[in-house]
Amino acid sequence: MLMMQESHRVMLRSYGLLLARVLMGGMFLISGLNILFGTGSVVGVAAMIGETGLPTATLLAWLVVAVKILGGGALMLGYRTGLAAGALIGFTIVASLAFHLGASEGGPFGWDMGLFKNLAIIGGLLYAMAYGPGEGWKLGGGAAPMPSAQASRF
Repeated sequence: MLMMQESHRVMLRSYGLLLARVLMGGMFLISGLNILFGTGSVVGVAAMIGETGLPTATLLAWLVVAVKILGGGALMLGYRTGLAAGALIGFTIVASLAFHLGASEGGPFGWDMGLFKNLAIIGGLLYAMAYGPGEGWKLGGGAAPMPSAQASRF
């Protein structure tokens, strides 16, 4: 069994949550930037959306880009973390329903592993939404002082 000293738990709450925000938000930010400037394209995303039968595919594609870039960036920076996480949860739910539900990638029992990946992402975003940016660095807050081990017992 992994045993951690209380001081390590305090450090993990401060800097582990910062790392989690950067990793989760970075995934969305990079994906959105890739649509704009990389191998992806807004036209390609609009075509994919159009294939599902959703209306106004081009408008939705631009909305996808905005949510990914703004939500991912805000999450990384710890700015309006609950709002950013909520927007990204909404996006991930819609993407899961539109593109992963009923699909098969040959995972266990023929299930789409992209769906399970998205469920795990939603779980991480729920933590960010519930607990906020954490005690580490965040935009507008600077580096919060690490609380003493005595004050942060669970």
